[in-house]
Amino acid sequence: MGMMLSGGIGRELAAWVLHGAPTLDLFGFDPARFHASTVADARWVQDRTHESYAKTYAIVFPSDEPLAGRGARRSALHDCLAAAGCVFQARHGFERPGWFVGPDVGAGALPQGYDYYGAYADEESGWRLGAGRADVAAHESHPYLDFVEGELTFGWPASFGRVAEEARDTARDAPPHPSSFSPHHHALLWRHSPLHAPASRRPRHCARHSRRDARDSSGRCARRGPASRSSTSPTSGSC
Repeated sequence: MGMMLSGGIGRELAAWVLHGAPTLDLFGFDPARFHASTVADARWVQDRTHESYAKTYAIVFPSDEPLAGRGARRSALHDCLAAAGCVFQARHGFERPGWFVGPDVGAGALPQGYDYYGAYADEESGWRLGAGRADVAAHESHPYLDFVEGELTFGWPASFGRVAEEARDTARDAPPHPSSFSPHHHALLWRHSPLHAPASRRPRHCARHSRRDARDSSGRCARRGPASRSSTSPTSGSC
């Protein structure tokens, strides 16, 4: 890989030195694009490097997912989402919820350990992975891989119908949230949010300031004091 890319990288470095900036976006070549906790893990580096070479000439589909180095970074909701049948996606080493196949599948939708695509399953072949490494048996079945292969298209992936159904269900339970990727994930967060409480129990917020500046029991903004009587405009000093 280094031999293939060295010429282009040399050209961009020369442009950087001569003109102050490269002509291309070099983020894809920057070692800093990997999370520090992942590159510090020798097994993660070895497995992801192997998969990178194994897929060098594979078609790059927009919804493809790696099988190596999975589970390196997980959120506090990971196990809860896995029990609900979450099909995770790897982003910066982090397991991000993609879509759900249902609790009947549950944790069976999780990625299994990396088996090197069966390359070292033969008897006494594990030594090629390095000293002390045993043979790695190929998975007889891998549901996560089956789900991912349903996404390998430039059209609508196999999960489109499920995600659309999740979005419709969530729209009935929670308001839209721009940072939410998975509707089901957002619904779980919404149900544990204080804003999901009855209106009488929700915190009262100041219209002028941030939502953290709640009004006190008398209706005054805790940050600004008594509301102005002359105007109700949020920009005129009233809260």
